[in-house]
Amino acid sequence: MKIFRRTANAFFKSNSIFKCKTEAHLAFLKRLPKPKNPIQRSYNQFKCQCYQKSFLSNLKNSFIALFLIPPLIIYLLIKPGRRRRGDSTTGSNQAVFIFIGVSDIIPLCLKKRYQTIAEVSFGDKWYLNINDLKYLFFLKKYFLSPFFLLKLIYKLALYRAIISNWGPKAIICSSEYSFTSSFLTWYCEQNHIKHINVMHGEKLLNIRDSFFKFHECYVWDEHYLELFKTLRADEDQFIVATPPSLLINDDSDSEQKYELTYYLGGEKAPEMERIKEILLKINIPVFRICIRPHPRYSDLNKVSSIFQHFLIEDPMVVSMKQSFGNTRMVAALYSTILFQGFLSGKQIVLDDLSQKDKFDMLKEMKYIMFSKNYRTISSLL
Repeated sequence: MKIFRRTANAFFKSNSIFKCKTEAHLAFLKRLPKPKNPIQRSYNQFKCQCYQKSFLSNLKNSFIALFLIPPLIIYLLIKPGRRRRGDSTTGSNQAVFIFIGVSDIIPLCLKKRYQTIAEVSFGDKWYLNINDLKYLFFLKKYFLSPFFLLKLIYKLALYRAIISNWGPKAIICSSEYSFTSSFLTWYCEQNHIKHINVMHGEKLLNIRDSFFKFHECYVWDEHYLELFKTLRADEDQFIVATPPSLLINDDSDSEQKYELTYYLGGEKAPEMERIKEILLKINIPVFRICIRPHPRYSDLNKVSSIFQHFLIEDPMVVSMKQSFGNTRMVAALYSTILFQGFLSGKQIVLDDLSQKDKFDMLKEMKYIMFSKNYRTISSLL
């Protein structure tokens, strides 16, 4: 399992979205045949993801997977920890959400339908039973793609454990990026379970997220319907619903201390230096500009050093609700915070100067904020 996980992590390690060659990738996407069944959908998505990887990376992963498949199947069939006959499932949970601590990404309409939703950590339990071998039989024609088979077998074992231990009416996940998703939708269907996906993060025109099919897929905005249609995902699955995680209602009675707050992402020092230079030139006094580092990706020492002339908002102390209440304009190059700000009625400012090449790529990749009301940071000079 350690070897498998290292292999899987190597394959799924995301390239920067700004390294994607959108035009070439979409041309490859269009050349793929129309899928005739869910397994072909999964395989088409797998081929798209392989296209984004180097030949050597694909060859290495395939070679390792080839030797892992037989012992993994045997291990999953005899693995201890499965539910024994007579054990009771947690049947009071109408649905299982494969995520812990982020239930606010589930839309309220879905929570009302499944009033009891258990949160489980993906990978707590995994095994196969004898009946699952018939599903592996359908995969025999893909034996020349061993990593594709290996990942499907592993995810099948995870879903088998969830079904046997929880007995849910629905499995809720956030896995449109996984090439196993369409196959697992079919597997859930065979077990009379709904497979439901909820959107978790921002989506662009990236063929990693192509071809997928769930029984229901909840997206944040109508914009994503056209985007996923271009990526050849199944068109009959989508439902537009805004989850609680996106709704940040600021305190309208609070005084807006700042004209503009710039929300940093994972920028390196040279990029932050460029942002600083631009902010010093815009037509807003320095004391009316706030910098908010990213709680995980920003180097706080470098942020403090580079933006020493600005007030820096501590994300561990000031909540997003308070941050939105403190500012009139929300600025960034690319962040879900911009969409949250739009929904909260803030003026959105897109940074078109600090990283012009990335700004142009976001346009090409159909970033949602280009379809909303916004202004650019160059308009503030």
